Amino acid sequence: MISVIVPVYNTKEYLSDCIESILAQTCRDFELILIDDGSTDGSGGVCDEYAASDSRVSVIHRQNMGQAVARNAGLDHAFKNGKIDWITFIDSDDSVHEEYLEALLTAAEANNTSVNGCGLDDALSDEPHGGSAFDAELYTPEDFFCSHAMHCLTITAKLFSAECFQNRRFPDMRLYEDTIVMPSVLFGCERVSYVGKPLYMYRQRQNSVMRSERKPDRLQSLELHLQRGRFFKENGFKRAYRRNKLCYLYDLYYQIGECKKSQEYRRQSGRLYLLLIRFILKNPDVIITVLKRNKQ
Repeated sequence: MISVIVPVYNTKEYLSDCIESILAQTCRDFELILIDDGSTDGSGGVCDEYAASDSRVSVIHRQNMGQAVARNAGLDHAFKNGKIDWITFIDSDDSVHEEYLEALLTAAEANNTSVNGCGLDDALSDEPHGGSAFDAELYTPEDFFCSHAMHCLTITAKLFSAECFQNRRFPDMRLYEDTIVMPSVLFGCERVSYVGKPLYMYRQRQNSVMRSERKPDRLQSLELHLQRGRFFKENGFKRAYRRNKLCYLYDLYYQIGECKKSQEYRRQSGRLYLLLIRFILKNPDVIITVLKRNKQ
């Protein structure tokens, strides 16, 4: 049984597309858990309508406490109420290819992997997956991080064995909660399978949590890069440690640009420039890597 966990908060405009794409899966052995996180736009009612018409759908209504808490509620429900073998997380404004579950489950069973990912894009692949295990590449966790970096740290577009979350939950944060959990999940397994086709479609919205939160909150991402760096260094993942430095640099440039766009947070960019200068002075090897990539 696959538990599909979908936190829902004020996404009525896109929610039906999301749910319909899940219910249309060629793999039929799944339950869909919708967590209405205090929606005020009628999304909760949409969830109830689908639950009334399809026995695979269950709904949890709760006060708004954020996506991390909602995901935890979905996990608690899955482990408490049924036999759970696999878990996948889908955002309520996203959609999945009809063979999303089948492709990832095929890769997982063929390769005996507990973490299984697929490509994601702002449009779904029109080509069928085909169900062949040969369509999945195998990585060590460190190779996967070095090759797919930030994508591998997001919780979506992946199928996990239930053991990955048996004793693990998301921290109560408004942003980046998945990037805190994923390193321990990813580096806790031996191999990762990856289906390269974009079977997961993400939607970029101006009013999404990631885009609408206040800039100082979004700067948490820089501290999380540093935390991951310490994790990699302490556990001897040297290549991941170097790759993480590159991710930190790119994110630092991005955050400087975001702060400069707003008069209210323009002062933040000055502090970030100081961080950038310090980083360049301490890590000339990373700068050389960036320059080499830009020449190619």
